[in-house]
Amino acid sequence: MLQDCGLKIPCFDTSEDISLEETDPDQIRMLFEIAGSMHIPFVAVCALTDCEIQVKHFLDEVLPDAADKKVTLLIKTSGIFANTGRLRSLLDEYACDELGCLWDVHHPYRDFGESPDSTIR
Repeated sequence: MLQDCGLKIPCFDTSEDISLEETDPDQIRMLFEIAGSMHIPFVAVCALTDCEIQVKHFLDEVLPDAADKKVTLLIKTSGIFANTGRLRSLLDEYACDELGCLWDVHHPYRDFGESPDSTIR
């Protein structure tokens, strides 16, 4: 019905925290499946606790599924990745089309004192 009206949903936004060990990768895989079937290009998650090892483990597990469904997983710039340098390092490490970020310009400023100029660079 939305397509018939010329409307598109650009992103499924979630409150799934991929820095927590108990976060179920199957929940994200289900969203990839739905997003792919509805031609929604993005699914967004967050990482609120300082456990980057868990984040990387989670990404290693789900990014192949994102590629399979032609969906990009976005990490929100809140929590530990409101620090733009830290987020940039993670994105550089993975450097793939299946991982990106959902920029919230407020959190880098509020939580880490970044200037907008610094965040944009």
